[in-house]
Amino acid sequence: MSLQSFVPPVLVDVALAASRRRIGFEGQYASWLEVMPLCKGYESEPVVKAYTAAASTAAGLGWGRASKDATTYSSRELRLVAALQTARTIASQGRDTHENCRVVDFGGGPGTHYSLVHSMPNFAVAQYTIVESPAVAAAMQEFSDEVVSWMHVSDEDSLKSLGPVDIVLSSSALQYVENPFGVLRHLATMAPTVILDRLPLIDCPGHFVAKQNTRYEGRGVSYPAWIFSEAAFLSELQHIGCEIMYRWEVPEDRPFLMGRRWPNQGMLLRTDSARGAHGVNARTAT
Repeated sequence: MSLQSFVPPVLVDVALAASRRRIGFEGQYASWLEVMPLCKGYESEPVVKAYTAAASTAAGLGWGRASKDATTYSSRELRLVAALQTARTIASQGRDTHENCRVVDFGGGPGTHYSLVHSMPNFAVAQYTIVESPAVAAAMQEFSDEVVSWMHVSDEDSLKSLGPVDIVLSSSALQYVENPFGVLRHLATMAPTVILDRLPLIDCPGHFVAKQNTRYEGRGVSYPAWIFSEAAFLSELQHIGCEIMYRWEVPEDRPFLMGRRWPNQGMLLRTDSARGAHGVNARTAT
């Protein structure tokens, strides 16, 4: 028998609400600007310190250059590896398949995915550009080299200066920008495929903004986060000209929203520039 069965429901609700004020999502706001004054954001010192520490460790280990096999990847890594391999194949059509690829990682933090691609056999990278917030990008400069680099772009149009590339990756990032679909529209012009991962898609009438509370370096940090209506998000993809090739759930991320937990979503998108005369049917991977 669970502890919850001994506690009055009202007290359970109060406890859950208090917990979400420390870690989790709260509120349903109509606009990004309404939430911004309540948040410290990714420019805060604990975030920058945590990212710097993570990048320092990864760089010290050579960004994990030792190849892995399927038995050593986590479930989440396996899903990303599969998407990256498919995206690499699409980018290589009509070219030497051994040619080094160019990747833009939008919101790539301390280089977590850069380490992942180094572990993938036959996945050589010529250029790996991580787009981040101003403070994070500045702090990461000491880890940049001839292949990996961090930068901040001042507006969505500036993203175009990074392309064309072979693959665009954005994991747990699109929901943290003020104009996510404007950003996605530009990302989709840069490469034949876009990989989105860890997206909060839920069954609700429309998108809204929540305040997300979390902790870095033992200190509380908060920032605005879009919560996407699944139906409206899929409609936006069609409008932008992106077609879902594969889609998967991310059970490791299950935010508590509107009274229940929702697994985040990931998807491999083929853009207008790569899609041939016959569309690719979306398939769901679990």
